[in-house]
Formats: sequence, C-alpha cells, structure tokens
Amino acid sequence: MNNRLHIFHADCSSPATGSRLSLCVADLAATAKAYDPGRHQAQLFIGHPKDLDLAHGYVNSLEAVGGDLYANVVVATTTLIDGVRAGELRRISASFWSPKHPENPTPGTWSLRHIGFFGGAVPEESGLDPIDLSGCSCHITPLTPDPIEQAARCMAGLPPIDFAAIEDDPIERAARIMAGQA
Repeated sequence: MNNRLHIFHADCSSPATGSRLSLCVADLAATAKAYDPGRHQAQLFIGHPKDLDLAHGYVNSLEAVGGDLYANVVVATTTLIDGVRAGELRRISASFWSPKHPENPTPGTWSLRHIGFFGGAVPEESGLDPIDLSGCSCHITPLTPDPIEQAARCMAGLPPIDFAAIEDDPIERAARIMAGQA
C-alpha cells in the first residue's frame, strides 16, 4: 500500500555540507514530472545509505503541490515501520542529484536520489508533515506448509521447511510485499 510522505519545501533546505540547496516551485514541479521509476527508483533507507545498506522500500511517484514535494512510497520492511511507529525514526531527508550531475537519470532537472529516515539527527529541513505510515499493510500473510512438498522432503530425508524462519527473512518479506502477497 502506498504512503504519502512530505519530503521537501521549495527554497528551504541547507545541507550539512554547507552548500545551500535551493529548489523553487518550478524545480519541484519539474522533478515530480520527470520522476521515472523505470530509470531510477529512489529507495528508502535508515540514515543516508552506504554501499551495501538494505533498502527498506521505494518511491513509486512524486507529486508537487505548490511549494511542497510529496513521495508516494511503498515500505517493504517492518523494520522501518516499527521504527516510525515507536518514534525512533521521526525525521526524513531527501537527497537529490543536481541537474548536471553525471549520474542524474533525468539530466537538466533535479532528480530524487533517495530518502533517509532519522532518529536523533537534526534534519536538514524543518517544517515537514509528520511521518505517517499508518496506511502501510506490511503485515506478512502467514505461509502455510504444502503437505505434498513436506511429504516429499520427508521421503527424501530432508528436514521440513521452517516457515517461521522464512516469515522473518527480510528478503522473503520484501519479495512477498512487492508481489502483493502481504
């Protein structure tokens, strides 16, 4: 299920690097219009990602409404949802590629790179709507053992499948959510 996150205000971000990121209303509209998950699908991370960090979801689409940018996201792990619900992850930070960046999938416009979720870190941007993932249906549909498969495994001398372990596997969980089976 999609959740809508308020990720940016026009003309109001000052990155920790000291350089000022200033996007006007027209920039946000162009960013939303150019967003194409087929070219680059921005992902959700806890913090800003390092090379091998697990993505906790992804951005389906962007909407520019006046001077605000919203991301329609799908959350693929309960880790992110649990952190938000517990109040441990209360802030977000959107990362963008500049129009001239060599990795920008939509050269000539600002492009959303990823969204980071934070706890105690001071956000680069204040005044965003509170994070609300209440629309998320990231509960996992319990897997049921297939009696024929279990019997075949028993006859082959293999142990039965541990379905509880599979349900706790984040990769399995993400695949089931993305396939609409959760």
